[in-house]
Amino acid sequence: MSPGDVARLAAQGLSDREIGDALGCSSRTVLRHRVRHGIPSRWVAPLPEHGSRARYVSGCSCAACRRANNAHTREYVASAQRLTAAAPRYAQPWTPDEDAQLLSARSVAATALALGRTYVACRVRRAKLLAAAKEAPTT
Repeated sequence: MSPGDVARLAAQGLSDREIGDALGCSSRTVLRHRVRHGIPSRWVAPLPEHGSRARYVSGCSCAACRRANNAHTREYVASAQRLTAAAPRYAQPWTPDEDAQLLSARSVAATALALGRTYVACRVRRAKLLAAAKEAPTT
């Protein structure tokens, strides 16, 4: 299989699967070959609908897409505020007892509920504690 063969078949409008069948290889091999040699694909991903956050993220800045992104952002912030309100120990220093509970065999979610902390805070703290334990010299 040469770059010329792939380019010729791609120019005819064949898909990667059809090119692979013609050349006796997989569509994934054809894809790797195309990317490596800069051969364009006939397939172009469709853009999401206007008025959606996905379209805004893909680069559209029309009023409808901005409104959709703003609505998503408002919901995201509200969700974060609800989670924070449910965590009475939010932004307070960690105690050695809490650290011990985080390192127990219980799930992070169950520990977060028991400690009155957010799930993310517990997950991050647990990762830091485990990393520190790995770095600590053993005697």
